[in-house]
Amino acid sequence: MLNWIEKRTGFVSMTKDFLTEDVPGGASYWYVFGSATLFAMIVQIVTGIFLTFFYAPSAATAWESTRAIYLNPYTHFLLSVHYWGASAMIALVFLHLLQVLIFGAYKSPRELQWVVGVLLLLVTLVLGLTGYLLPWDMDAYFASQVSLNITGLAPIAGPFIQHVAQGGGGMGTETINRFFGLHVWLMPAALLALVGAHLTIFRHNGPAGPVVEDPRTLKPGRFWPDQMFMDGAFSFIVFVIIVFLALVAPPYLDAKADPTKF
Repeated sequence: MLNWIEKRTGFVSMTKDFLTEDVPGGASYWYVFGSATLFAMIVQIVTGIFLTFFYAPSAATAWESTRAIYLNPYTHFLLSVHYWGASAMIALVFLHLLQVLIFGAYKSPRELQWVVGVLLLLVTLVLGLTGYLLPWDMDAYFASQVSLNITGLAPIAGPFIQHVAQGGGGMGTETINRFFGLHVWLMPAALLALVGAHLTIFRHNGPAGPVVEDPRTLKPGRFWPDQMFMDGAFSFIVFVIIVFLALVAPPYLDAKADPTKF
C-alpha cells in the first residue's frame, strides 16, 4: 500500500525527508511554538466548523442561537474550547514571533518567511476581533462598536473601511453578516494560504538554529524523534490548559445587544 501511494504521490519519501531533517543545534523547546500555533489553529478550525452548525447570523437570531449553545453542556464546552483556543493561538503567535526575533531567524534568506509570519499575526488578530461580535450580547456589541469607531479614525481609508465592515451607518444584521463572513470564510482562507506559504518557505530555507557566530559549529540533531516529541508534548500541554480553562472559566453571555442601553 505504501509503495502504491509513494509511486503516485511521493508522500512517503516527503514524510521521511521531513522526519529525518537535521535540526541545527539539536532538539530544543525553543522550537515548539510554531508547531503549537499550528495545533491551536487546527483546534480552532475543528471547533469553529461544529459551532457553525448551531449559530444563526442575524440581529434577530444571533443572541438566541448563542444562548441555545450555552444551554447545552456539550455545545457550551465546544464554545468554551473555541473561546480559550483563540486566546491561546494569539499568545502562541506572539511567542513564536518573539522566538524568531531573538534567534535572528528573520534575517537573509528568511525575510519573506518573517513577513508572512507577521501577516499571520494580523490575520489571527482579525479573527479574534470578528469572532468577538458574533454572540451579539451587550458586551460584544459595544466592544465592537469601539473597535469600529477607532477604525473610522484612520486617515484616508478609515471611514470607508468602517462603513464596509459594519454594512452601513449603524450596526445590525449586516454587521453580523460581514463579521461572520470574515470570521468563517475570508480570514480562515487567508490563514490557510499564509500557513501554506510559511511552511513552504520554511521547508526551502530550513531551520535557522540558535544565535551563534559560526552556524557550522552547531551539532545537528534529527527532527524525529526528539523534536517531534517536544512539539507534541508542548502542544498537549497547551490543549490541557485550554480544556481546563474551558471547564472552570467558560465565557459569559451578557444580555442581548440593545443600542439604546449602555
